Amino acid sequence: MRGIAGILALCLLLPLSAAGNASTEASEPNLEVGNYWTYLSYMGAEDMVINGTVTMEIVDVREELVDGETQDVFVLDSTGLLEISGSSSGYDVSGSGTVKGTDIRLCSNFDLVRSASSILMEYTVYFDYYMNITVTMEMGYQVEYTPALNDYVGDEEILQNDEFNDTANIQGEAWVNYLDENTTEPVDGEFDYNMTVFDDDVDKNTDAGTFECSRIDVTISGVFSGSGTSYYSAEVGNYVEMSEDSAYYLGMLGELELVDYSYNPDGVPPVADAGDDFTVKVGEEFEFNGTRSSDNFAVTNYTWKLVVDGETTYLYGAQPEHAFDSKGTYTVNLTVKDDGGNSDSDSVVVTVKDEGVLAYFIGDQMWIGLTLIAVLVVAVVASAMLMRRRRRGGPATVPPPAQATTQPPVQEQPPPPGNP
Repeated sequence: MRGIAGILALCLLLPLSAAGNASTEASEPNLEVGNYWTYLSYMGAEDMVINGTVTMEIVDVREELVDGETQDVFVLDSTGLLEISGSSSGYDVSGSGTVKGTDIRLCSNFDLVRSASSILMEYTVYFDYYMNITVTMEMGYQVEYTPALNDYVGDEEILQNDEFNDTANIQGEAWVNYLDENTTEPVDGEFDYNMTVFDDDVDKNTDAGTFECSRIDVTISGVFSGSGTSYYSAEVGNYVEMSEDSAYYLGMLGELELVDYSYNPDGVPPVADAGDDFTVKVGEEFEFNGTRSSDNFAVTNYTWKLVVDGETTYLYGAQPEHAFDSKGTYTVNLTVKDDGGNSDSDSVVVTVKDEGVLAYFIGDQMWIGLTLIAVLVVAVVASAMLMRRRRRGGPATVPPPAQATTQPPVQEQPPPPGNP
């Protein structure tokens, strides 16, 4: 097995797997409680192989004093199971191990504040058929970073040939408990590291899927030295693959490859808008209107759900066409989704009237309809009677009798003088 100095050199490469302070800030990553990443781990020592799976999960958010300032931090728990197989010094070896760890990282940019992890292994060395020895070994570390270390590139724009340099200090201790002997060594020193984006468009195929990644090459110098390579994917929100000398968990688990994750790169849901309520006639074809729905990236799916006489119908698209076969009032639900799997719903009320002008306006209000019909009937009858009397030439109505008047008699005037 590795000596304590070798373990320290291996373990302390974790934070150096990513960038320093980038010159251009990208959008803040959508990290939240519940996000997890599961990695397949592999480490070989001579002819002995240690492999298994390790899951890192964000389990809590709390406040802590970091660099003299109260800040929100994520608490990440690490758990895993390992299998040990192969041979050592010509003897068969088999066993198992467990991994436990906790990282404290800033919520704002995922910088690493503190890290602690341990591996407890129990394995058996088979010397021959009659003799074997079971060995228990534990190794681990607990360190703090001052200032908080930027080992995560998800909060930065990653472009090919970008190069970042930074300096950090690690304080803490590492230990190995082997054959009932406990060896502890302090960790205290500065180191310099360089991160270069070797390529920003690399496809990596893993059990979790195929992802477009950026290749991050790391070189470390100072108290510790070494180099490693990691592949970061914005879709995953973390590293997809890490070499032994640039891996999480301070490199104690060797090479890591992603097998499962829960990160959603787009945590902003769309806003559904099914349009204004409206009225149509039975059998009239019309368009729904969901074009006012919006998203921070793009709405990629529109699904309309309507139920008529107990039967459900689905329509798709921003403006699907439809016609109702029977009158009534229908509530139609619109659900919109984006590429991140986020969704939102809204509804629109469609009132469907009978065919015909009268039915279109009165709908199911029977008393209004009967009253209007009665008024129309009276008006039509009265108009018909009036027209019939006019065609007969008689007055439409009988005038009242004339009243007699008395006037004084007209006096005859005498002719003017000079006329015979």
